[in-house]
Amino acid sequence: MIPYLKSKWLTCLSFIESKYFFYLVLCINIILVSITRFYPTMDGAAHLYNSKLLTYLLSGNNFLSQFYSINSISTPNWLSHSVIAATNIVFPIWVAEKILIIGYIAGMAFSFRYFLKQVNPDALYLSLLIFPFSYTFLFYLGFYNFSISFIFLFLAIGYYIKTIESKSYLKYLVLSTLIVLCYLSNILTYGFLGLTLGSLAIQNSFSETFESKSVKNILASVFRKLFELFIVSIPSLILQFAFLSDVTFFSTKDTYPTKELIKWILDVRSLIIYTYDDEILTQPMLLAIVALFTLSISFKNTYIKKNFFSLTLLLQIFLSAILLFMVPDGSGSGMMSYRYLIIFYFFVLLWITSITVHNNLNRYVLLVAVGLHLGLLYRHLDGAIKDLNHHAEIVYNVGDYVDSNKVILPINLSDHWIEPHFSNYIGLKKPILILENYEAGVGWFPIKWKLDQMPDFQVCGESSIGEFNWTTNKNSLHKVPIDYIFIYGNLSKLKEEKWSKLNPILANDFELIHKSKEGYALLYKRK
Repeated sequence: MIPYLKSKWLTCLSFIESKYFFYLVLCINIILVSITRFYPTMDGAAHLYNSKLLTYLLSGNNFLSQFYSINSISTPNWLSHSVIAATNIVFPIWVAEKILIIGYIAGMAFSFRYFLKQVNPDALYLSLLIFPFSYTFLFYLGFYNFSISFIFLFLAIGYYIKTIESKSYLKYLVLSTLIVLCYLSNILTYGFLGLTLGSLAIQNSFSETFESKSVKNILASVFRKLFELFIVSIPSLILQFAFLSDVTFFSTKDTYPTKELIKWILDVRSLIIYTYDDEILTQPMLLAIVALFTLSISFKNTYIKKNFFSLTLLLQIFLSAILLFMVPDGSGSGMMSYRYLIIFYFFVLLWITSITVHNNLNRYVLLVAVGLHLGLLYRHLDGAIKDLNHHAEIVYNVGDYVDSNKVILPINLSDHWIEPHFSNYIGLKKPILILENYEAGVGWFPIKWKLDQMPDFQVCGESSIGEFNWTTNKNSLHKVPIDYIFIYGNLSKLKEEKWSKLNPILANDFELIHKSKEGYALLYKRK
């Protein structure tokens, strides 16, 4: 009996290394993100709304064209909006979001697996480790483009390693396309991709010409490979130059203490989403990966020599770690500490999986890591995601009560930190102007406000309600009355002193036309 059970157990462990287990885990991930209509993130509603705006503007909507324009500069945030807008031509907007998210999860899985196939094909099953790191804190903030950019990072690095000695035109075309797609996703990841490819080119030149001991040959090889990379990068460099010469970042010097950043690394802060209680699962996940490294790494010179790129990956790990501690969180477009931490983890993952040698212990470590990941993913779904989706659907359905080509003033009373842009769900059914659209004001998204032509949007002849302000041009002589006021969240807050001037306006100048059954949302229409 015992030999039989042992045989069955070994068969199960062997299954973990198979491609079928990889596909099984991928399918479970896809199912878990597809159960709810929306998979709400902080900025997700804004991305969907602005993708709809993009289609309306391209189709010639005269009403919205008065207030918005399509950004003429090559912003590195086009990719997700383009995918959503294109798929929304055929599918409902919530299905378009599902296609984007599923495409992201599958893209991360297959691109990481592709990378491993080039560098460590005997340990291809380690590609399972990418699944938990696909659901980062910034992904749940709605940083879709930043998240998607790693797909092209993995593909470009893997493809360059595979074809580094090739001189075919197809190689240059494919590599140039991957680099452009990475730029169109996120400019920071694009920068790390450039540094990685350049380091790979230099390191490969030294490794292949070192035996000749000819400095001339080494330098010639370095120059040739770097020049090739420069040529294929020209399209993305032009786009980058146009963007940086036209956009202004609103940077701050906000920073986190060194002690806090060290705690982030040890707690795997990138995978802690709604509450810090998640560390119960994220810390064991880190220990599993450390165990994989400790128990499986090979220090054999022949293996390290074969994997010439290992030093390049280490350099990126050190660089991202230095930037994590040196660059203020508020610099650039903000959240820089979180970005560098995620980049740090991804390069650590690339490095460990590329030099890990197969042994039986790997399967146990992988089983633990995958189990912890699926447990954490289900925990999020059964908790926050279902509740947030319920609120998103309420707001989405409020759109049925709003007439097309009207102006809505949203008021957020929600207690949940992830819901500040949930009002944007109203604008997913009809062309509607919502006076809460952070994307249109920052300058690095596809849609932007026509600030010089913006009218003064008013409620009862006023451009603000007490201390509550909205997007408007108070200096404009063109006054436009607001048609609807939409309030969502904890409605008991309306009794607070802060909203004392709002309540008489609602009572005298607007009429309540819709109230959600759960008491989460109110829609008022101007009389």
